[in-house]
Amino acid sequence: MLITHRRRLIGALTATLVALTGVAATQASSSADTADTTGHHRGHHHKHKHHRHLKKIQLLSFNDFHGNLEPPSGSSGRIVVGHHLDPVTGKPVDNTMDVGGVEYLSTHLAQARRGHRNSLTVAAGDIIGASPLLSAAFHDEPTIEAMNRLGLDVTAVGNHEFDEGYRELQRMQYGGCIDDGAGANNQNSCPNGVFTGADFDMLAANVTYAGSNRTILPSYTIKNLHGAKIGFIGMTLKDTPSIVTASGVQGLEFKDEVATANALVPVLRRQGVKAIVVLIHQGGVPDKQQWTDPNGKTWAVNPNYDYACGGGGSLIAASSPILGIAANLHPQIDMVVSGHTHQPYVCSVRDPA
Repeated sequence: MLITHRRRLIGALTATLVALTGVAATQASSSADTADTTGHHRGHHHKHKHHRHLKKIQLLSFNDFHGNLEPPSGSSGRIVVGHHLDPVTGKPVDNTMDVGGVEYLSTHLAQARRGHRNSLTVAAGDIIGASPLLSAAFHDEPTIEAMNRLGLDVTAVGNHEFDEGYRELQRMQYGGCIDDGAGANNQNSCPNGVFTGADFDMLAANVTYAGSNRTILPSYTIKNLHGAKIGFIGMTLKDTPSIVTASGVQGLEFKDEVATANALVPVLRRQGVKAIVVLIHQGGVPDKQQWTDPNGKTWAVNPNYDYACGGGGSLIAASSPILGIAANLHPQIDMVVSGHTHQPYVCSVRDPA
């Protein structure tokens, strides 16, 4: 990958809110170096000969789907696409669009992939959990099956993946049915008699069994796109135990995100990975966006779904946890896909000195 002195930080809109818009907000193209080179890849330190075998890779991302197979109602299914002045008050009003649901998301993912031979779809957690009845009534099995069909390649786990405990999370990955008889708690597992689990990788690099270094799910996965090896590290926020019921995290330890990701960089590099992406269920909140009305007056308004730091706004709020994480990740980690805060932003964060 062509690495500069800045790392692209991507924060997707929640998939409960978006489809076309969420994809657009989180679409990124990167060049993955397939040459067998040596030394560190640090922007201007590259020599031209290292770039002769480059592949353009498209990454499409979303997060916080929360089992919304159908379009959510109200503000949860609405995004900001622009602004106008209220003719009565003379103040800015958001232009919004109703979006969401798995059919909408799948359709626009397919459109975004068209013409891109090297395209991957990734997510940053909370794909399941806190779900509407259509998914929750069947233990979120329908959402996993829907993600299989829309072509999700890899996701990090989020805090809501632990709502039912790690064994249920492992069942989401590997499959199997729950013997719930006629339906414990009005839930029914495997209505068709079988649940094969996720076809995509679910990653939990910073979640281990208590007292050990053994993770409950794989820490990383490597995708090989016609010779371009891309490594994905997936993590939830280390503070998951503080926002999930005790029974959901019993017997587990949640470790520091930065230390976990940085320790995996040499592991991936030894396997020939030239580009590394962190998928993390932690995020930030964008500042107000600066919008100039037709009369030339500038207002601080709610940011558009495709909010870009520095483009009509500044960085996301300084208190945003993802900023400290991104700033301290190993320089050979090239991209961060974040979530959790249900906010739109695309930012660049400097590598550590």
